[in-house]
Amino acid sequence: MRWKLVYKAGKKLSNILVDRKYGYKFGVWKVLSNGILYRCNHRPQLNPCKCTVLQSGSMQSSSEEFTLIPAQNKQISMSR
Repeated sequence: MRWKLVYKAGKKLSNILVDRKYGYKFGVWKVLSNGILYRCNHRPQLNPCKCTVLQSGSMQSSSEEFTLIPAQNKQISMSR
């Protein structure tokens, strides 16, 4: 599994999505009708990470899917 969902993490006790492949962390940005949109928290001044991840499907289901959306708006679909 590439993605790990960590509940009540950090100072704000919010859900964080962790990319196990590259080590980036994503925080909840927007809650949509068809899923949850996460934004990358890696923000150095020289080269900030501007990609987002869309989680679709229910959180209790093993069929949830994560779609990585790079800054160029090209979608890459990845299953859990």
